[in-house]
Amino acid sequence: MNKKMDLAGVRIDDYSVREAMRKIEIFLNNECMNTVETITMKTIVAAGKDETVRECLEKMDLVMAADKEILELAGILQPERIREIEEKEFFYEFMKRALRNHQNFFLLSQTEGEMEELVEFLSQLYGDRIRICGQYAFENCQGDEADIVNEINSVSPKIILSILPTPEQEHFLHRHQGMFNAKIWYGISEEYDVTESNRGLKSWLKKKRYGYQLRQKVQSHENPEEEN
Repeated sequence: MNKKMDLAGVRIDDYSVREAMRKIEIFLNNECMNTVETITMKTIVAAGKDETVRECLEKMDLVMAADKEILELAGILQPERIREIEEKEFFYEFMKRALRNHQNFFLLSQTEGEMEELVEFLSQLYGDRIRICGQYAFENCQGDEADIVNEINSVSPKIILSILPTPEQEHFLHRHQGMFNAKIWYGISEEYDVTESNRGLKSWLKKKRYGYQLRQKVQSHENPEEEN
């Protein structure tokens, strides 16, 4: 049964991590590529301004909340669900299932620095159990994005793991949907930051800003007459 919640016009899957992992197991055995994204408050705010981001999220096979504030604004207050988000359990369970199924990864990032950090994080966490068959930093793209798609497909990854920022991530996937030779596209918004390198005042202030913007977006979506 599909379980969805709507927040400011963005549909998000209302699954616990255990329920979401059942979907992931199915995706890992599908012939076509399924798309997954963990979205932050920034992504939802962007979707309200950018039709391409909204359409991309609409077409996703699984959209999971990355911020506890998203659940709270949607009225989902179970302590277990909040804990799952705070501890980033979806990401870690996803990786556990992928490694158990011997999947290989192609990594996408915006910069070389972010790529180096991601590779180091994954290597420290999973050692030689994780198989990275390719990687690409978008700052190195000098020509057609088709070259990136071709590079990905040339190594036939099972999982494309993207840490591109919103809206670049959603725009790239939207432009090239259906062109990838992979089982799963897993997009991680930059604020999700599984490496936890962005802790500090700047990161905290950004999250507070997006939280305020999202609350305003939810309020105006529920009471459109207040916009005037």
